[in-house]
Amino acid sequence: MEGTSRALSNTIRFVALLGSHALGSNPRFMATAVDLGRELVRRKIRLTYGGGNVGLQGAVASTVYNNGGRVKGFIPGYIATRGVYGPTYGAEYTVSSNYYKYFEMNHIVEAFIVLPGMNNL
Repeated sequence: MEGTSRALSNTIRFVALLGSHALGSNPRFMATAVDLGRELVRRKIRLTYGGGNVGLQGAVASTVYNNGGRVKGFIPGYIATRGVYGPTYGAEYTVSSNYYKYFEMNHIVEAFIVLPGMNNL
């Protein structure tokens, strides 16, 4: 379809992370989350996520941030005021709802990474 699509770069520079704020019962999930964070830093890929410092999302964000990577956290105001997820790594942006969290993420990233996130991890 000529003229209807634009060429995409072969290099991803910014990803969004979706997944659990819980650690789950499988230790391999945590190890994989840390490995993912290291790989993002190695490839110089910036990260945005749902904010906070807990669970699998927190493990990836912590690894990226503590190894010199760039991190942005988007967190809904009603969650930020309760402080249930702890401090956010990197820059924190408070948005009005979960809808706007994903809306903002979608406008700055080139890809999404999805981690496990069900209650029975």
